[in-house]
Amino acid sequence: MIRFPYGVKERRPCPSGSRIGYRKVKTTNDCGECCLMVVEEFDLQDQINSFKDFCLIENIVRRYMGGDTSALNMSPGVFMDTIGLPHDMIEAQHHLARARDLYARMPADLKDGIAGGFDGFVRSLGTKDGLDAFYKRVYEAKAKKGGEHA
Repeated sequence: MIRFPYGVKERRPCPSGSRIGYRKVKTTNDCGECCLMVVEEFDLQDQINSFKDFCLIENIVRRYMGGDTSALNMSPGVFMDTIGLPHDMIEAQHHLARARDLYARMPADLKDGIAGGFDGFVRSLGTKDGLDAFYKRVYEAKAKKGGEHA
């Protein structure tokens, strides 16, 4: 047993999950909301076992000795802050629908300043510079509109 500075950690077995996996597709229900529908069940253990030969260290070394260095040239992991990101595909679709609605309600002069249409709008909101530029255009449009009425 491993000892920790603050005492002994309690051992708790990990609950076993189901061996059955589900392939799902996105559909809409009668109310027009997005939902997931199960289209296929499969055995997860069979899927895991299908990668066994690819992951055996002997096979990786054999590939390397044969001149294939691709197994050793994997890129390192990348970490990111996921706070505020959607938790599932449905929530992501709802965020996209709200962005599409916002873009549709935007005045034409604001839309003209966005390269790439709706896709460019969504891409630009994902960066700090793009977001700052968007707010600057909104501020200028409001100032211009306020100046016309004066």
